[in-house]
Amino acid sequence: MSKTKKNKQQTAPQKTDPAVHCANIYRYFFLPVLVIVALFWRGQTLLVMGTGFIAFALYTFIGYKCQWKHIYLAFQEMQRSKMTPNHIQWNTIKTGTVLKFPILFGITGIVMVVYQLFYA
Repeated sequence: MSKTKKNKQQTAPQKTDPAVHCANIYRYFFLPVLVIVALFWRGQTLLVMGTGFIAFALYTFIGYKCQWKHIYLAFQEMQRSKMTPNHIQWNTIKTGTVLKFPILFGITGIVMVVYQLFYA
């Protein structure tokens, strides 16, 4: 094997790495689960979804500030690059890219909660 091929194998994501699984759960299962849970509270769907959006925004923001591995991997995959759980470089992801999602979800969640509490 050549030296470059050997290096590529070392940085490829391992299927058994829990951070990869957590990144996929973080990225793909949050919204469908939130919608299913909100459907059980017919009269307060906006309140449940708004609270979920706010919780997701806080989780993402705290995960970015604490540099949680699965948050990095989820944003790395969002940029269409391979997940590399053994090689994390936070400076490769722009701060604006990471922070616009919690801000968007947080504002949307606040609007949903306020609307549900005062207007619905």
